[in-house]
Amino acid sequence: MGRYKKIDDASLSKLNNAEYATFMQAAYPLFFPAVEDEEEPDDGGSPGTVSLVEGNPELGISQEDKEAFEKELTLMVDLVEYSRISEETKPLKESDDRRDDLIVYLNTAVRTQSKSPIAAHREMANKVYNVMKPYFGIQRDSVEEKTSKIDGLLMDAEKEGFPEMLETMGLTSVIDELRKENEAFKSMTTTRMNRKSDNAIESGAAVRARLDEVYENMTTVAFATSVLSPSAATATFVSRLNTLIEKTKAKNKQRLSLYRANAKKKEEGTEATTKTRARKAAKAAAKEAKAKAKSAEAAPQAATPQKSEEPAAREASVSTVSGGWTSTQTASPVMGETPATPEAENKKGR
Repeated sequence: MGRYKKIDDASLSKLNNAEYATFMQAAYPLFFPAVEDEEEPDDGGSPGTVSLVEGNPELGISQEDKEAFEKELTLMVDLVEYSRISEETKPLKESDDRRDDLIVYLNTAVRTQSKSPIAAHREMANKVYNVMKPYFGIQRDSVEEKTSKIDGLLMDAEKEGFPEMLETMGLTSVIDELRKENEAFKSMTTTRMNRKSDNAIESGAAVRARLDEVYENMTTVAFATSVLSPSAATATFVSRLNTLIEKTKAKNKQRLSLYRANAKKKEEGTEATTKTRARKAAKAAAKEAKAKAKSAEAAPQAATPQKSEEPAAREASVSTVSGGWTSTQTASPVMGETPATPEAENKKGR
C-alpha cells in the first residue's frame, strides 16, 4: 500500500485579513489553472488563447464550488482594501500611537516611583501601583479592548483619594492627556464606523466563514481525488498548495515576531526615557538640598565675631603711679597667669 501525500493545515484562523486574502488569491490558480484552447481560433489568429474549463474535473472540483469561491474571494479582497484605507487614516493612527505612549509612560512612572527611597512617597506609589497593575501592557491589546480598558483606568483614577496621590506623584497631567486622547480616538472611531455602515460593507468574519467552507470542500475533494484517481495533476496540486501554505505560515510568523519586537522596543525606550528623567530630577533635588544646607550653615557664622578680633578685645591698659614715676603696661592675659600689681612693680624698681 503506497503513501498518500496529505494537504497541510493552513491555520487560516491565525492569518489577518490581508494575509488571508493574499493566500486565497494565490490558491485560486492552483485550484483552477488556466488551460489552452486546442481548437483553431475563428479569427485566424494563432492557437493557444487562454480559456477556463468549468470547475476542475482533474481535481473533482465542481463549477458550483468555483463560482462560490470566486464570489467570496472578490468580497474578501474588496473588504481588505477598504479596511486598509480606513485603518491607515493618519489622524486615527497618530491618536492611537499617542495613547500607547501615554500608557507606557504612566505605567513606567508608577513602577519607578514605587521604588522611591522616601518611605512616604514609596507607600503612596505602591497604592497607585496596585490599582493600575491590571492595566499594565494594555497598549498591546486590540484597539477595541484597549479603548475599553483605558476607560476603566480613568474611572479608577477618579476614586476617592486617588487624584491627590496622582497630583503628588506629578502624574495628573498624564491622566488628563490620556483622557483627552482617548475621547478623541473614540470620536474618530465612531465616525469611521458610521461611514463603514453607510457603505454597507460586510464584516470580514462573515466572508471568511463562507470562504473557509468553500476552501475546505475543495481541498477535501481534491485530496480524495488524489487518493482514488492519482495523476500528475493531483500530485502537482497537492505539492504546490503545501508549498504555498508553508510560505504563508512563515510570513505570518515573521510578521508576529516583528510586531512583538517593535512593541517591546517601544516600551523599553519609553521606560529608559522615564528612568533618565527620574535620575535627572533626583540629581537636581539633591543639588538644591545641598545648596540650602550650605546656605543654612553660613547664616550663624556671619553673626559670630572673628577669632582674630578676640585678643584685641581682651587687651587692657594698666597705669600706675609710684615713687614719682608713672608706668604704663598693656597686657594680654594668658589663661593661668595673674596680671602684675602696682606694688609688685614698685618692688622691682627698688
